[in-house]
Amino acid sequence: MIRRCLYLNDFVDEIMPCDPTPEGWATWLSEPDPDWDRLEATPTATEFDGHEVTYRYISYILRGTAIHWYEPLPESWSTAAPAFGHGLGWNPDDIAIDMEELRAAILDGDDGTPGVAAFAIRERAGRWRYTTFPSPRLYEVFFAANPVEGGGGGSALPAGEAP
Repeated sequence: MIRRCLYLNDFVDEIMPCDPTPEGWATWLSEPDPDWDRLEATPTATEFDGHEVTYRYISYILRGTAIHWYEPLPESWSTAAPAFGHGLGWNPDDIAIDMEELRAAILDGDDGTPGVAAFAIRERAGRWRYTTFPSPRLYEVFFAANPVEGGGGGSALPAGEAP
């Protein structure tokens, strides 16, 4: 499963205030939210810097301490974490930047059932504009020309193994 998530820099936190989609953000921005120090709805034509991350979710099962993946892992990725399910989030403490950290997070959270991990396989910076006409929506104004594919220390191979 592939899922694209939009993160607005003004509201990046370990907990998301809404579904990280343009529709989710538009709905959330259209109403005040005192928990986020937003005492009024966002004015129309407000622009936000942020980034869009594409995640690939892959199921796995543990056999002892060996992780068996249900499909090939991405060739490169920037971060990964055991997810709460396909298309869902994860515990921020479990975010890994390499396979050894991911393995440790998976083993630490093992409850004997199959699991899912989310791999950040593509990131791009951009700018989004919020409007209220004819209904609340958030649309892209600008994206960086060169998205980052994978990157970071992520690799499908354990540390020290060459292809």
